[in-house]
Amino acid sequence: MPFSAPRILSMLLVLLLVAATPSVYAQVGVAALEGLTINMDPFSRALGEATVARRGYPGAASVNPASIGHSGTAQISSIFTAGGVGNGAGALFRTAWLPRFSADDWVASSVVDVALGRWAVAYRYNRIDINAPTESRLLANQYEQAHSLTLAYAVTAALSVGAGISRMEDHSSGVATVGAADAQTVRATSFDLGALYTRAFDTAVGTWPVSVGWSLTNFGAQVERPDAFNPEPLPTLMRGGISAGYSYPATWLGRILVGVHVDLALSKLTIRTTADENGMVTADGPVKALFTTWQPLTVRTGNTDADVFSLSVWEQLRRHSGMSITLLEALHLRAGRFWEHERNGARQYNSVGWGLDLYYLTLDYSRILDDDTPLAETSFWRFGARVPLTAQARADDPWRALWQRLKR
Repeated sequence: MPFSAPRILSMLLVLLLVAATPSVYAQVGVAALEGLTINMDPFSRALGEATVARRGYPGAASVNPASIGHSGTAQISSIFTAGGVGNGAGALFRTAWLPRFSADDWVASSVVDVALGRWAVAYRYNRIDINAPTESRLLANQYEQAHSLTLAYAVTAALSVGAGISRMEDHSSGVATVGAADAQTVRATSFDLGALYTRAFDTAVGTWPVSVGWSLTNFGAQVERPDAFNPEPLPTLMRGGISAGYSYPATWLGRILVGVHVDLALSKLTIRTTADENGMVTADGPVKALFTTWQPLTVRTGNTDADVFSLSVWEQLRRHSGMSITLLEALHLRAGRFWEHERNGARQYNSVGWGLDLYYLTLDYSRILDDDTPLAETSFWRFGARVPLTAQARADDPWRALWQRLKR
């Protein structure tokens, strides 16, 4: 069988795979607080979520804790989305810092990060709030939210490591059935780990930056629900990927004229659930699941043999790819592809986006092009501000360079 680049990368990611292990009966994607795993960052989403090996963008804390921060600066940003989540209806959702435009659903993702010397720290707030009328859904006044703190450290000029902790919460009330249940609030604590290795190779024709990233996010104990027979696992996600680029050697105002980046990544929910003959579902603990998840997966969808199918480890992996073109480090054009197996989530879509980096102000946009996915035609925007904190960061200001040129 030929070895393509994605397949070679997958081999690096499955080093934990135990050989010749038996299949188990399981369900796909059964986890608590899964709404908080939706990647709302337009930079990452435009690149097919293949950004585990990218550094410095505002949503990095939710993908790879080792890649947070823009050297020598403080950044603050927040998102909003146009296009109804899941229906493309065009509704405008609020963020934590903008007025509320819709009385029904809204999402929020706000980030503050600071990077000084070898250290970087980030605070992130994510929330999905669903307040649809009870006649259109089972639950009203339901939301999931998380407060996260992330810390990264540059071990060497090339290698960074990071860790994070999140306090997650799932609140539901107003069950629209006879004998409505009382409101429930379920809380959990999760942990993130990540590593990023970056090198740049200078040649006569330009610079070739290459980086490799790995992360494990939302790792923690199972969630106990008062109305559930068994605890539910957290949506622990393992990612690995590579980013390779090229920068033209010429500059203007200290800005690289043209740059191109290609990103490839694989990811997998490290969840393994089994069902007994009575249909009772139990999940492996978080540590055990790190190993048992690297087994072939057999899923039963009915009571007959025709309702049983098997997924290899390769078929269980999500595949991400993206490409970006940068002009003067200010205008960014992006496109990406996200792929899941038809029997393991079935989300397959193309995305596009762009970014504008004016150094002190940033604006990013992404849109899913396909109309048959759970996030059909959804678009995300992120507004951000950056404040230079060091002399080097202030020297990188292109506006200062432009002013000095105009004064000559």
